[in-house]
Amino acid sequence: MKNKRLGAFLTIVKKDLKVFSSDLLVYCLLTLVFPLCLGLFYGLMYQNIMEQEVNLQPLTVYTYSTTDDPAISSLLQTFDSEAFSFVEQNKTESLENFELLTEEEESVGIILSDSKLTWVNKGQESLEKGTVRTFLENALKEINIAKEQQTQMETVALASDQAEADDLTAELMQISASNYVGKTQALEIKSLSSTAFFILSTFIAFSLFITTNSLQEREKKLFLRSFATGSSRMTLYLTNAFSNFLISFMMCLVYFLVVFFVLLKLPVSMGQLLWIVSLQALFISSFRAMITGFCRTDKGGTTLSIFVLMFMLFAGGASFPIESFGEPSLLTNLAPNYNLFKLYEAAALNQPYVNLQWRIMTVLILSLVMLFAGLTVFLKREEV
Repeated sequence: MKNKRLGAFLTIVKKDLKVFSSDLLVYCLLTLVFPLCLGLFYGLMYQNIMEQEVNLQPLTVYTYSTTDDPAISSLLQTFDSEAFSFVEQNKTESLENFELLTEEEESVGIILSDSKLTWVNKGQESLEKGTVRTFLENALKEINIAKEQQTQMETVALASDQAEADDLTAELMQISASNYVGKTQALEIKSLSSTAFFILSTFIAFSLFITTNSLQEREKKLFLRSFATGSSRMTLYLTNAFSNFLISFMMCLVYFLVVFFVLLKLPVSMGQLLWIVSLQALFISSFRAMITGFCRTDKGGTTLSIFVLMFMLFAGGASFPIESFGEPSLLTNLAPNYNLFKLYEAAALNQPYVNLQWRIMTVLILSLVMLFAGLTVFLKREEV
């Protein structure tokens, strides 16, 4: 009995693979070439949004200082550093000269006193002006806080014992002389290019259409022949799901091998790639199995597939850079294609799979739910 079931299982799988191979060119065009071309198109279309570069324009600033405090005066020396290389500073020796120069249209001026900053702007606000003003205001605020704290400590010291006051003064001088500013290496933030983003996300969505011809067989009453050979409904359903898994795995693996190692030239771990492709193949085969269970006609299966595809393209962010518009919503985080994309992205960027376990579980649970939901319906329906 077991050998008979196994023989029927293998026979159906061979038949599915043979039928699929006869239409291999069509499937390659629809599920491999078309998503690749569409991904390239989307990548070029959204390139300006996803790959924006901040270029600070040159800014001329007139400065006038009325303070003798070296800490405050040193703020103007910041404009000589590389961080403010876009700033051209013109120091003025008198207030009259400063006012004369800042009367010009679009001029920017700064007056530094002992405790405050006077900002003069005769033009519109800009990123460059906002950067300079924010830095100076925050730096001056920190200096004033430090001076106030030192004044309070000196007041306390005067009211204390002379020995304690000397010790406190020495400690304050040591703190003042210490350097609390250090340089740390900036974290390297990796991200996919717009083209890579859409080459991956578009294929994940359109891979739903990788399937055998089981619905055509059901529509043409060819399932009855399989039942006549002694195959049970469960055997037929699970065999079709397994065939879809094999076909989906091979198609997805070929696509991502070409994308990662030929087009994008990204050093992706083969071990990671194989198990992510296996997870995607499980999702595809479970979805196609559910379609087989729920739908009796190929037209009905195509309609349901298109509905799910629209959900993936928009709610799942496969047709636009969804992360560029803020934090993804709960609906997006539940979309299976978005979770699969995040797994492929982590592999492409060689990132650790931290906090990605729940994405794996989301895809796995959805796949199993679809698989068993389709099986339940398929076992209860009779072929007519």
